[in-house]
Amino acid sequence: MYDITPDRTTTRIITAGPTKHTSPEDANTLYTVLVQVEHRTKYDNNTPYEATLNVYYRLLNTESKRVEDTDKHYLTAHYSRYLVSPNGDIRITGTHGGMAFLELSPRHIRGRRIATYLMNEVVRWAKQWPEAEVYPIELLHGQAINSDEKERRNRFYARFGIEFDFHDPIAQETGISKPMTAQGLKEVSSWEENITEHELAPYLNATYAQLNDLKYQVTFLTADLRRSREELELVRVPKPSPFSLKAAVLGVVIGFGMAMFCVKFAGL
Repeated sequence: MYDITPDRTTTRIITAGPTKHTSPEDANTLYTVLVQVEHRTKYDNNTPYEATLNVYYRLLNTESKRVEDTDKHYLTAHYSRYLVSPNGDIRITGTHGGMAFLELSPRHIRGRRIATYLMNEVVRWAKQWPEAEVYPIELLHGQAINSDEKERRNRFYARFGIEFDFHDPIAQETGISKPMTAQGLKEVSSWEENITEHELAPYLNATYAQLNDLKYQVTFLTADLRRSREELELVRVPKPSPFSLKAAVLGVVIGFGMAMFCVKFAGL
């Protein structure tokens, strides 16, 4: 049995690189996500009888102004143990029943195993109570808008050891999960292929260091640009042409000659 996690809130940063499912135009983007995991447990005679896990996440590097893209999203899991269920039951997709399939928001960050990473947090938490029954998860019409999403949804659950009794075994669109206990849930590590976890404080320190370095580079480049402009202005000052210079000299000579002639004529 896993040790019961005490009440606490942890915050971390994850960076998610591309996968084979990432679109070509998005392949060079590294998504940065703030993740906050909140554990809350109620005890009776030092024995937990109710617990809640909230996993919040927010995409940080987005230029979008849409609420869906900038807001904080979350998923919730719930454990409870009462007289009628001495081993307890666990809802891994919400607090009030099977909500079914974690839909990651915003949509454009899907396909990078972020949902797998978040769901793995839930599964790890749920396995603290291995004998607890996992509350059935129901798959409904419309949850997957096409065959690709349906297959992705079904593979998603299968990775975590969750099997379904489908109403139509061929279509596999709707159904309900088979009875199981938390010990049957599987933790996965595939997210490690493209997702890196970062402790918050060191990550912020490194980010501020990069920001200061960029500020220095901007200051240096601004000064260099100013010098280049000044040099360009000097180059643009018009220089006298050889013809203009000769004409000026000739004018001076003629003027001097005329002056001498006038002086000589006046002396006669």
